[in-house]
Amino acid sequence: LKKWRREEAVKMKIPPYLIFGDRTLFDIASKKPTNLSELLDCHGIGENKAARFSGKIFDIVSRFSD
Repeated sequence: LKKWRREEAVKMKIPPYLIFGDRTLFDIASKKPTNLSELLDCHGIGENKAARFSGKIFDIVSRFSD
């Protein structure tokens, strides 16, 4: 997740923490959301960021799930 965040930040020309803070990444990693409702339950994720980044987050989570 951190690698993806860094790559996105470079593309967007913004600091990585503006995409998601570390706490949000840790929450995603621990909860492993598989749908929009679960993603919205993660710390620091609102409707806009969920809509923008959900596809990639779900892809990453599915590749690293148990």
